[in-house]
Amino acid sequence: MSLTSGASHPLASAYLDELTSALAGTDPRERAETLDAVREHIADFLAERDDPSDEDVREVLSQLGSVDQVAASAQGAAPDPARQTRRPLYVPGLLTASVISLLLVVLMPWLGVPVALACLVVSAIELRGSRKHDPLLRATVVVSSFSLLAVLVMSLTLLGTSGAGTPLPAQTAASTIG
Repeated sequence: MSLTSGASHPLASAYLDELTSALAGTDPRERAETLDAVREHIADFLAERDDPSDEDVREVLSQLGSVDQVAASAQGAAPDPARQTRRPLYVPGLLTASVISLLLVVLMPWLGVPVALACLVVSAIELRGSRKHDPLLRATVVVSSFSLLAVLVMSLTLLGTSGAGTPLPAQTAASTIG
């Protein structure tokens, strides 16, 4: 089995892609050496098997350790605990608050707008930070933006229709006199 055949397995490819992302801030030469060493280790391990299965690939990847561990050892640091932790509890709370703001926009716009704005700002800040690909944060941005857009449309509708069907006091007085 060649070096590329082991690394071309979908599980190995995903691991190598993740490792490439984790090593993005390292020296390009060190990154290339680390990736080559991991590819070689995978290929050597799978070359010992007659017909490598998914289990064999999982076994070699577990021997290597997590992507964070490999990246940290390549960078000479401890694994980043922020990447290993679960999603913070406030992220689903943000999505919930943005959905509630959508309801509040219809019932109590003065309360719905600040809630939607706060959810939008916090989720946008989080998306720019370490949680760039969190689907719940993206959903929060969409729902909050929709809430604010709904307020804008309702406000413009009210401004456009205000006073269109009601006569002015001077017009009513003139019509009753004449």
